[in-house]
Amino acid sequence: MLELRNIKKIYQSGALKVEALKDISLTFEKGEFVAVLGPSGCGKTTLLNVIGGLDRYDAGDLRVNSRSTKEYTEREMDAYRNHSVGFVFQSYNLISHQSVLANVELALTLSGISKKERRQRALDALRSVGLSDQVHKKPNQLSGGQMQRVAIARALVNDPAVLLADEPTGALDSVTSEQVLDVLKQLASDRLVIMVTHNQELAERYATRIIELKDGNVLNDSKPNAASNQTAASDAQKKKAMGFSTALSLSLNNLLTKRGRTLITAFAGSIGIIGIALILALSNGVNQYIINVQRNTMSSYPITIEEETFQVEGMRSAMQQAWQEKPKHEKDAVYLNAERSAHRDQMRTTITRNNLTSFKAYLDGPDNAIKPYLTDIRYGYNASFDLYTFDQDGQMRSLSSGSNMGAIGRAFSGFMPFGDSELTEITPSSSDGLAGEPFQEKNTLLAGSWPKSASEVLLELDANNELPESLLYRLGLLTEAELENLAQGEGLQTPRSWAYEDLLGLTIRLMASSDYYVPDGKGLYANLNTDQDALRAAVSQAPVLTISGIIRSNDQNNQRSGGIVYTRALTDLVIARAAQSPVVMAQQADETKSVLTGLRFAPETAAEKSEDVTRYFERLPIDQKAEFAKKAFRLYPEAFGQDALGDEGETPSLPIPEGMSMEQIMGIMSQFTGGQQDSTGMPTIPEGGMDLLAQWAQMSGITMESLGAGQEAQTVLLFERLQKDLDDSTIVGLYDQLVAPNIPSLQQTYADVGQVNLDTPTSITLYMDTFEHKEEIARLIEEYNQTVPAHEQINYTDFVALMISGVTNIINVISYVLIAFVAVSLVVSSIMIGIITYISVLERTKEIGILRAVGASRKDVARVFTAEAFIIGLTAGVLGIAISALLIIPINHIIFMLSNDASVKAILPPVGAVILIGISALLSLLAGWLPSRIAAKKDPVECLRAE
Repeated sequence: MLELRNIKKIYQSGALKVEALKDISLTFEKGEFVAVLGPSGCGKTTLLNVIGGLDRYDAGDLRVNSRSTKEYTEREMDAYRNHSVGFVFQSYNLISHQSVLANVELALTLSGISKKERRQRALDALRSVGLSDQVHKKPNQLSGGQMQRVAIARALVNDPAVLLADEPTGALDSVTSEQVLDVLKQLASDRLVIMVTHNQELAERYATRIIELKDGNVLNDSKPNAASNQTAASDAQKKKAMGFSTALSLSLNNLLTKRGRTLITAFAGSIGIIGIALILALSNGVNQYIINVQRNTMSSYPITIEEETFQVEGMRSAMQQAWQEKPKHEKDAVYLNAERSAHRDQMRTTITRNNLTSFKAYLDGPDNAIKPYLTDIRYGYNASFDLYTFDQDGQMRSLSSGSNMGAIGRAFSGFMPFGDSELTEITPSSSDGLAGEPFQEKNTLLAGSWPKSASEVLLELDANNELPESLLYRLGLLTEAELENLAQGEGLQTPRSWAYEDLLGLTIRLMASSDYYVPDGKGLYANLNTDQDALRAAVSQAPVLTISGIIRSNDQNNQRSGGIVYTRALTDLVIARAAQSPVVMAQQADETKSVLTGLRFAPETAAEKSEDVTRYFERLPIDQKAEFAKKAFRLYPEAFGQDALGDEGETPSLPIPEGMSMEQIMGIMSQFTGGQQDSTGMPTIPEGGMDLLAQWAQMSGITMESLGAGQEAQTVLLFERLQKDLDDSTIVGLYDQLVAPNIPSLQQTYADVGQVNLDTPTSITLYMDTFEHKEEIARLIEEYNQTVPAHEQINYTDFVALMISGVTNIINVISYVLIAFVAVSLVVSSIMIGIITYISVLERTKEIGILRAVGASRKDVARVFTAEAFIIGLTAGVLGIAISALLIIPINHIIFMLSNDASVKAILPPVGAVILIGISALLSLLAGWLPSRIAAKKDPVECLRAE
């Protein structure tokens, strides 16, 4: 079954060669108990190592079951040691950090046997050597004989065909030695047992065959066998490997014996993880805060699509391209910089118009795929209106603008932080146009009730239950004197506050744009803003709105300072009111002429244009008439002729004082005009000219007012007299250049009087309640653009998303930079773990030899130390995350103290924590790669000799 043919083994150290085995030829059979005797250094242990596959012979052949071991691969040789050979060493060679049971199981872990069977076979082996009651003890808790019997049980557990015992009684007393030899003799009944010993007496008593060696040669063989082809069971080809769990168990038990060093190493490795985890937690916390702000203010930042939009991304890319294409030149002269012109051109090219009529038809149609993701759609129209109140003294005040407020009120209005934002429509609204559920959830109703009709509005307070001075004044709750005191920094004598009940039920008057236009008795409509008494009378009869409730936003980030909040139903009411107004109906009855000016929108004949020139001229005030006439004279001097000049060829202008010579007149005129002219060629009045004009009027015996009025009247009368004789071409020219540019179009007229075309919105606002819906809506708009022509495509810029994206990018960049710095500590800790693993290799050298002796391959040995590095890295990662989680508690407390906002806090994402632990383990694996390679390449024979 086992044959050695002319085996030679030479050890070489530099130039020195030692021939340990010299042409050894032996044959062994099953059932033999062979004792190998000889002095120290004669080659006994080398012979066992060669037979057991721990050491390679240099010449000859070792045949197992008639097969040469020269044909064995390294993997087959490992399997041979594991399945066919069992080793019993003089120094026991048990792994100190493993239990007795684990030491015996070790060989079985390489055989692919299940855990249950492995445990049972190990217990049976220990029972066979009389140690079934010592299975949970560590080797250092046993006597020498017990440890040797554990070694025998380990050698037997795989039921090997060959049992090799290297001086198994060398460290035992005589009694214990006999007990061990009794066990070996019993085992030799069904297997080959080869024992190396110095005790010839015991060899002769127990061995069935004695071989004597000296200087690497066989001196005597008491029972030589002939070469035989007899075969015995051999598992040399059986596949085996150590599982990673076994490697982890070995390494974990080893690390537990050095808990202090392991924990310190893990803590040092965790420092980098702690730094990265805290940076990640802060970054994630800030990003979550930004996301929460966006979610909480989703209704405040919907998708808004205007008639005209400015493509920021297109402008940015165009500017970047222009910068890259900018020609380079030397700094040796003055060169042209055309960037401003290029930027203006780029601005024009990035402004696009949206066809909102088509898009509205799509949104209102049955094929609207966007609707399921919307909480509301708001169509914007030029449906303007004003709100008025009357104070206790009956003084009218406007809530819509700075008008009708007095100087102090207008001053306060101009300093509002968000402009004229004291009037706001509820968004999103419910299906009936009132306060929708999302709006109610985001606001607290402090008093009163939610609007039940279009005529009910809400009064919104800021986060401190306050309202700005301007709004309180407009509501009639502050007097002009009190507002003036506030403006002058004097404050109020007593702090002012109002109970909710005092504000509930306050009435407000609604004036739609169409309500301002009333018949003027001449077939046209006049604007009431030109007559304050008429305006006051109209306001007093206007529809009444009532404050039904008082609210406060639940959003801590709300920046509104308070104001009046109205419903979409009120907007719809204003649109409907305008559609039924007399001025709109009159304009719709005749769309060729403006009901405000009486002028045609598009006159066709010269007669119509002449008529419109006369009508337009008649509606102008005296000063504008004079200016119109002067422009006409300059445009068509030939048409107006010499009649437009005085008798002496000069423009009639100022009366000449009596008794003043021509030289005096010319001198004063020279001082008056200073020879200056405006861009149209008319003389201009220089500094001090008005004093000279007053002096001239005094010398002429007239007032300044009559002097100016006289000049204008002369010019106007002259134009009216000459206009009648103008030819058609001049009339057409006057209309095209002086009248047509100042006539509002039909669309502008409708906008002025508040008429709205519901099919043509000026803006479309889409409301949603989640970011996922917002992203889906953006995707669906892109799909819509692919189905329509280019001129009907929709473009919009989400400025809030751009701003948030910019802030998020800045935070991420800062986080990446900080993580890069902290990552240096990870590299350092990885190097340290590699060093610690290498130290472990040196400390566990004998264990490496034991593992190789029981059949572990080089990969198995490498896996053991890789597992040790993995455990350290995993422990470092878990420890780092745990410490980070504890540090986040005081960090969040500090953040709250600094920001006074509980929503800003560090949050370590679970996925990030798991990834960091994985990174720590992975880096440790990489760090342990080199030490594990070193361990795998160690000579098992040398390892077994190490102490």
